[in-house]
Order: sequence, then C-alpha cells, then structure tokens
Amino acid sequence: MGNTIQEIVKKNLNEKEASAEYGGSVHWYRRARTYGGGPKFIKLAGMVLYPRTELDAFFDSRIVKSTSEASVRRAA
Repeated sequence: MGNTIQEIVKKNLNEKEASAEYGGSVHWYRRARTYGGGPKFIKLAGMVLYPRTELDAFFDSRIVKSTSEASVRRAA
C-alpha cells in the first residue's frame, strides 16, 4: 500500500526544519534548489521536503580534512 501525503510529510523535513537541524539558512536552501548544488529534495503538493538520507549524504560528502582540500574540491 502506498504512502499518504501526511506520512511522507511526517518522515521528511521542510526547509525550515532542515535549516534548524542541519544548519544553513532557509534562504540558502531556496537558492540551492533554484541554482543547484544543494541536497536532493521532494516537491509534493506545493511543498518542498528533504529526506534525512539525502541531507545526511549531502553534508557527509562535504567533509574535508583541510582548507586546501576544500579549495581543490571547489575548483573541480
């Protein structure tokens, strides 16, 4: 049996919840959706939702050991 909209909303985060739990401003999440480069999201019935698995994967992929490592990744 499929998930209802309420079940999907309940197990994912909106941009305000994602901002509070993972950091970054609501504005950053909106810009990232518009221009790319942010975490994957779900658009459902006019809502934007972020699965925790996608937020975890997005931020885990940005862990670096040094500022020079971050600079090299940014240039790539």
